[in-house]
Amino acid sequence: MVPGRSPAANLSFTVLAERLSLDSIDWAQPSRLGITTTQLIAPGYCQTAIAQPGKDRFTTEYVIPKGQLAVSVTNNAQSLDLLRNNLRERTTATPTETPSGSSRGGFGGFGGRGGRGGERPSGGSGGGSGGPPAATSSTPAPSATPAAPIELTPEQKLWKEVRDGERALWVNVNNAATILHVIKILAEAPKAKVVWIANGPDIYLTLSKMLKDRSTIVLAPQIDIVPNSRNRVNVPAMVIREKVPFAFSFGMRSTEMSRAQASPTFALGILSKTGLTEDQALRAATRVPAELLGLGSQVGTIEAGKRANLILLDGSPFETATEIDSVYLDGRVIYEN
Repeated sequence: MVPGRSPAANLSFTVLAERLSLDSIDWAQPSRLGITTTQLIAPGYCQTAIAQPGKDRFTTEYVIPKGQLAVSVTNNAQSLDLLRNNLRERTTATPTETPSGSSRGGFGGFGGRGGRGGERPSGGSGGGSGGPPAATSSTPAPSATPAAPIELTPEQKLWKEVRDGERALWVNVNNAATILHVIKILAEAPKAKVVWIANGPDIYLTLSKMLKDRSTIVLAPQIDIVPNSRNRVNVPAMVIREKVPFAFSFGMRSTEMSRAQASPTFALGILSKTGLTEDQALRAATRVPAELLGLGSQVGTIEAGKRANLILLDGSPFETATEIDSVYLDGRVIYEN
């Protein structure tokens, strides 16, 4: 998460590649965790960027400058409306309507502070003074003007791809109630696919309601506590049992990254001993994230023809005391322990 304002206060659309100074990114923590490629997400509403360390430790370069559509959603009505309004289907404009998008994400004037689309000026029909004469039976009625296709902005094209199921929408949710709100909104867009960025306890409370055939879940690799109890739970194992795809993210918050630096694979070891298989844990940390970002042909597995982004460990990934020995990016060392 790129630092910034709270989601409720930042609902204007941001293209990170046009706003973010790449040289402001510090790769020290990600490199020590074995992270060579990362998706950058701003609070609020943005098109993400996918980046990697540059040729030296003080620079950053883009892998994909314009990536996924991401929205941070809260229980705030404005936040929910942004999602609701942009998931509505709308493909044509009336003859008197100017097809324009709202700066706050409205599709054709539906969302945020956009104008009220579809309104028409009142006409002088039925005997108004100074108006044109009424048509008679001998006067052919004017043909109706065909509806013009809307010219979509880049922002609106992203939403259309989401509605058509061509691109997944990344939704960062802050509590279980918000997840339920979003699930209800998704009923209006039956093709839309969602990647949920959420806390384990919130997924625990809402997993039974999840749209399993259209969802992928991103979780921190950790054992969670069941809400309002002292019981611990392996949420990734629950997600697997429900046959919902999921991926691990080590860098959802800077504090999580700092905590994991001494033994980055410690959490994988614990999870693999309490419900996940070793193969499931490893895939969720490597292959699945790469595929989610559209980078499955480049990284995620060790195969001929893929990029040499490699992590060397001093033991099994599933032994809790294992540490990273070195990290390679395109075959060159970017971190050594």
